[in-house]
Amino acid sequence: MTKNLSSISLKPLIVVLLCITLFFIAYYIKGRLDIDLLPTRHFLIFKEDFQEKHFIGQKERFFESKKEKEERNALFKKILAEAAKGKNIGWIGKARQGDHEYQNGTMYWKGSVHTAVLLPRGEAIIMLEAKGSKAKNIFPKVIIELDNKEIENLFIRSEEWKTYPLKVKTDGGMKILSVTFVNDSNDDGPGQDRNLFLKKIKISKPSLN
Repeated sequence: MTKNLSSISLKPLIVVLLCITLFFIAYYIKGRLDIDLLPTRHFLIFKEDFQEKHFIGQKERFFESKKEKEERNALFKKILAEAAKGKNIGWIGKARQGDHEYQNGTMYWKGSVHTAVLLPRGEAIIMLEAKGSKAKNIFPKVIIELDNKEIENLFIRSEEWKTYPLKVKTDGGMKILSVTFVNDSNDDGPGQDRNLFLKKIKISKPSLN
């Protein structure tokens, strides 16, 4: 009888230990994929691919509340109104959390910035000039939208200014270009602060060749 009671009393303890073990295994796997630098180029590519899938899903929930959607629409109207007056307002936006507002395309936190672009009817190329600082050897990940429709998602893999051509086809006119920075990281260590920097936009027509 005593043996049976001992056996029964150990079952909850075994379950607890198993749960703790599974938790630490999951934490270790997450750390390897999402945080720690993996040693080889092969794993680094896999790590970025993992982040890309994760952050695209994250963007789908980025403006999930009704209040945030209303604020975004109001901001778009303001940007278009200023652009109609011929004012160059540059990049406007704020961080996802807190009251941090972005200045001159410098993005230190997760969030979105927007600007007005005048596009010709038909095909055009939006020339986005950007650079980024990396953390744990991962560069900034961005999702780019035109009038709320995704046109590109990519890593800004350069610490120097680089031009990223974005091919679009529209009915022309003034549009809102949005850049969302999704993988900010700051580990409070030297060279471990992932930030994104944007310059002005240029528009060009595709080459006839």
